[in-house]
Amino acid sequence: YARDKNAPRSAGLTTVILDENNHEAHRSVGGMSQLTGDYLFRLPLERLEPGAYLLRFEVAAGRASGRREARFYVREK
Repeated sequence: YARDKNAPRSAGLTTVILDENNHEAHRSVGGMSQLTGDYLFRLPLERLEPGAYLLRFEVAAGRASGRREARFYVREK
């Protein structure tokens, strides 16, 4: 049995939140199925101080990888 190179497979997913000083405020490591490509991530707002943050998603499957980033702000409670 030779695996089809184009067959769906799982991917490793790392989620990182960096604060405005580029310090890691959160990190989680997990996986996701490439069958759907969907991933739900809840921001840990209760643990984040007010300020600017960078949310980063890093995905790797075999030799392929990708990264997406988005900025967000936490306001005073």
